[in-house]
Amino acid sequence: MYLVKQKRIKERFLLPNKTVIDTYKFVDYLDALRFAVNEQIKVIYSQPHEDSKLIKKKVFELLYTLPQFKKVAKANPLFYIGTHKHERINLDMYYYYLVNSTNLLSSSNKLRKFM
Repeated sequence: MYLVKQKRIKERFLLPNKTVIDTYKFVDYLDALRFAVNEQIKVIYSQPHEDSKLIKKKVFELLYTLPQFKKVAKANPLFYIGTHKHERINLDMYYYYLVNSTNLLSSSNKLRKFM
């Protein structure tokens, strides 16, 4: 089982803001990873058994965040986008297209960092 915890601020009228932590549970690692990348959440928690401790996995250790992808795609558009110029491409939409359409862990994916 994989857990993704997301903090959000709930704004209330005439009262102080409240921080709410939403916890999402996934059975499959790829679903949890895809959700975390879409929401730009940095950590996924893994719990192999109900009695075991939570194991922390960093999402963006191997993958680009959205600002990092924009920077790299503007520097080398021929590899990342497939065109010579990046001005006519919406890089935000292209990033989310790559996240949702490909296998995030494949070696040929354009979202992986070169280590």
